[in-house]
Amino acid sequence: LVQMSGFGFILPTKRHPDGNRIWNEYRWHALFFFLRCVILMALAWSRKTTTMTTATQTLSKERCYPLANIAAVLFTMMGVDAVDAWFTSHTKQSPSTTTTIRGLKGPPGLLHLMSAAQFHATLNSLLTTHRMSVQCSALAVVQLSAFGMTLCRKGIISHVHGLILYTLVVLLGMLVICHDLTERDLFYSAIAVGNMAAFVRMNLCVDKYIIWTVVCIAIPIIQENAVWWENVSRVSTVLLLLSAVVRQINQKEDLRQLRKSESKLD
Repeated sequence: LVQMSGFGFILPTKRHPDGNRIWNEYRWHALFFFLRCVILMALAWSRKTTTMTTATQTLSKERCYPLANIAAVLFTMMGVDAVDAWFTSHTKQSPSTTTTIRGLKGPPGLLHLMSAAQFHATLNSLLTTHRMSVQCSALAVVQLSAFGMTLCRKGIISHVHGLILYTLVVLLGMLVICHDLTERDLFYSAIAVGNMAAFVRMNLCVDKYIIWTVVCIAIPIIQENAVWWENVSRVSTVLLLLSAVVRQINQKEDLRQLRKSESKLD
């Protein structure tokens, strides 16, 4: 009801330059992520409460649930892409301004890590079992992010305060994910794959559908949590942090060059 009630308000079609004020397109993004959370929570509840009477039924159910997780994630991706395509064509906005984090005004290194957190949320959605903690936290992230953007739009909090709130909300989601993975003994393998997916997508610009297809195929390997995953997770974390640092340094260099060119014009 809270999610659907948001459609009763009139919001700007185009995103504000600071990127941290709620706008019409984000409302649709939030709806699809809300639906993903609800679908996965329903699957988790079904997995937790359904009683299988035979070994054959148990095996059949255990095969169906991962496929349902994959379907929910793909449904969300395609839905958000359809929304992006519609708004890009009708509002003439650059695609980079329609993505929630990339279009946000803030430190590039921080935004890079916040974007990486989204990959971990997606991966954990694919790994959903009978536990609902991650999806509950993801739902809270969606709702609190929209709430913070609404506060910014109404001028109740500043852009900086909104960015801090958004960062804390994403951090909360990551803490829940890490706790869930630790409890399931999947911490190193899932962190490694989430980091690699984020790195390949954001640094090498590989199509996201290719990335997640590979990840889906690799899910049985992730769930094995072999010893070597620990080293892979450490290396991938270092690479992700280094790429965030490089983006931050590049921004400072760009600003320095801009000021230098402006001083020459004066």
